[in-house]
Amino acid sequence: MKKYFCYVAVLLLSFIFMNSVNALNASINIKCSSLKFNAEATCNVFASVSGGQIEGISVDALDVVSGSDVVNIVGDYISVLANDSKVNDGDKLGYFKVKSVGYGTSKVSLTLNAKSSADGSNVSIKPAVASFNVLSPVATLSSITVNNSLVNGFSSTVYKYDVTDISGESVSIGAVPTVDGTIVSGIGSKKLKCGVNTLKINTVSGDKSKKLTYTLNINRKCDDNTSLKGITLSSGTLSPVFNADTLEYKVSVDTNVEKMSIDVSKEENQKVSGLVKDAKLAFGDNTFSIKVTSESGNTKTYKIVVNRADNRSNNAFLGSITIDNGKLNFDRNVFMYDVRVLNEVTTINVVAFPEDSKAKVEIDSPKSLKEGDNKVVIKVTAENGATQEYTINVKRLKEGEVLGDNPNIGNLVITGYNINFNPMITTYNLKLDNKTKSLDIVVVMQEEGATYQINGNNDLKDKDIITINTTSMDGTQNTYKIIIEKSNAQLFILIGAGVLLVASITAIIVVMVKKRKDISKVKTDKTNDIEVVDSISDKNDVSSEVQEINDKINEIKEKKELLNEQERDKNKANVFGKYRVNTSNDPMSFDELKELDPTQNGQSAYGNHGRSEEYERIEITEDQTKQCPKCGHRINFSSAVCPYCGKEFQ
Repeated sequence: MKKYFCYVAVLLLSFIFMNSVNALNASINIKCSSLKFNAEATCNVFASVSGGQIEGISVDALDVVSGSDVVNIVGDYISVLANDSKVNDGDKLGYFKVKSVGYGTSKVSLTLNAKSSADGSNVSIKPAVASFNVLSPVATLSSITVNNSLVNGFSSTVYKYDVTDISGESVSIGAVPTVDGTIVSGIGSKKLKCGVNTLKINTVSGDKSKKLTYTLNINRKCDDNTSLKGITLSSGTLSPVFNADTLEYKVSVDTNVEKMSIDVSKEENQKVSGLVKDAKLAFGDNTFSIKVTSESGNTKTYKIVVNRADNRSNNAFLGSITIDNGKLNFDRNVFMYDVRVLNEVTTINVVAFPEDSKAKVEIDSPKSLKEGDNKVVIKVTAENGATQEYTINVKRLKEGEVLGDNPNIGNLVITGYNINFNPMITTYNLKLDNKTKSLDIVVVMQEEGATYQINGNNDLKDKDIITINTTSMDGTQNTYKIIIEKSNAQLFILIGAGVLLVASITAIIVVMVKKRKDISKVKTDKTNDIEVVDSISDKNDVSSEVQEINDKINEIKEKKELLNEQERDKNKANVFGKYRVNTSNDPMSFDELKELDPTQNGQSAYGNHGRSEEYERIEITEDQTKQCPKCGHRINFSSAVCPYCGKEFQ
């Protein structure tokens, strides 16, 4: 039973499906040309048929269903079919025309009636809709706003505006087009600089046929104030007290203040750079610059110099230097040393300690000594960073050379003075006049290669000491001293003469005053003629006394000049002292010296003794010595052979 029921159901469904597949269906499609403002467009209607053919096409309705202000239907629907035409799928049924009367969107609906070609029954055709978007040729704006306020005096046909009284860093620009579909650019939030800012709003019509530009000249008013309200420090106090117009300050902090923070009080629209937080302070001056920029772009810079007290030691002196080869006599105030070593010495070890335990010592020494000059540099860095260098010039002698150990002076000559020099005597007293500020000193060492240094020979005063430090080739040292005594004899003479002159003038004044009083008294007694005559005689006596006093004053001046001349002769005699020759122990006269060398006024002579036409010129000094032109030693003027080098004098 169930089996038969299934067969029936299948047959029934198959019948229904076949009828469904073979049913007649019809619809229409509308295709319109583009529509511009104030123009017409043609809309063609096409059939879409399935399951058979249709015929007897008629218009049921052709209406503008929306946007009647945008398009109108021009005339009626026009059929392109004959009355008995049978319509298949895709056939053109007819057309209609529309015209734009505005811009925007619009819809037109078309409904057709038809019959089946097979049985003449009515066929339902679904209505078709044509849509239109008419683009605008208008590019104008209906309004422009700045910060939501309508631009003063706006008109859609005016394209340039000036806007003032804007103070912010940015501005909001708005614009509304006159018609929908207009493209607008250049609106929204815009940054402003100080002064005039030119902003442009560009528009393009919907149909792209027109473009417009609206220009806004916006003048932003900016604050010119570059003055701070105050400066705050984490340590110390500003000096002077803060003033907005004072740009430079000094701050003193203790040595234990290691960091500094600087903050300021400013106006809201000011920009400040240079602020610091926990900036590390060096000892001494630390400079900070705070730059203030006003809204208008003007600038002002405040300078703050923070001085951190420096209690660190500045002692960069050495306390000692020791070397394993050669001799070195250390003195903290002597920064250059000369040391000689034999050829077999190839290295030198230097040990140096600072005077201050907080100082650091660096020694730059060659690993091996070359023949000739070598340099050792000792750099001392104090706790506060101050530096001092000590230099040791090490000379490694050539093979076969030996070191000398004699630091004594062979001859010491001071031009214009005779000190009776003896190499074994190291201290001398020398009297000078007040005008002499320095001495002309010539030193000849006993040993070749020994060196010397003269100290204190400038701006000489009473009790000053000139030192001559000598060093032999092996480093042995000696010191000779010249103690200065300034002569005050001329000063005493001048003081005495001055006192006597004042006393004499005072006596003259007293006598003259007394005599005048006597004369006045006699003149009042007109009855005694004899006394008047005597008084007049006394007046002549006063004149003679005045003359006598003047004579005494002149006599004092002459004596003073004589003393000055004697002092000059004494100095002159010191210059040309006792020059002696072989045959006599008597001092040589000026004429005798001239005969030896007429061109030198007795200060030099020739040692030829008449044997040769080529003379060797020998300088004579006040201690009767001459200098050997070969080895440089000073020897007795009468010597015919140099005892140092064997040089013979002709």
